[in-house]
Amino acid sequence: MGERDTQERLLEATVKLLSEANKPEKVTARQIAKEAKANLAMINYFFKSKDELINLAIQQIMKKESADFISVLKSGAEPKEQLYQFLNYFCDTAIKYQDYLRLTVPYGLLTADFTMETELLELVEEFYENRIPTAYCRMIALQIVTFTELLLLRADAFKSYSGIDILNVRQRQQYLRFQIELFLQPKSDD
Repeated sequence: MGERDTQERLLEATVKLLSEANKPEKVTARQIAKEAKANLAMINYFFKSKDELINLAIQQIMKKESADFISVLKSGAEPKEQLYQFLNYFCDTAIKYQDYLRLTVPYGLLTADFTMETELLELVEEFYENRIPTAYCRMIALQIVTFTELLLLRADAFKSYSGIDILNVRQRQQYLRFQIELFLQPKSDD
């Protein structure tokens, strides 16, 4: 068995353990190593940390969920509408996997490199039709996603602050429309 095999077994074991866990935050590095039939030190050898491994496994779980949705983005609707559909689906998926949210959002905001779903970035760029630099589109996409993740993670605090229950479908949809209007403004001709 080569290194690549061990790395894949660690990721597969983590996906399996997270999928079966009642409390994903309780999955330990020892459990992962045992399930993967690998030395515990291999987690830090192949991944920066157990947290990175967990985050990658959760991304893998959620990517399976989102594979079918990507076709919706090719529906021909306007970029704003596609962005709304994307964010709505993102929220529905995040709420479905709420236990994972507590693990991935802090890691993503505080530790991981900033990355962006290419589909989301493409929608923002398409809306602005090259009227603003790509770097600005990246910042807009990052702000939309990270703030939405934060609100989902802190739904009770956000409801207490704003009166908006982000977990309520109708209120979330209204909020997402507002957020898109806030971030995607036509560039004025100065």
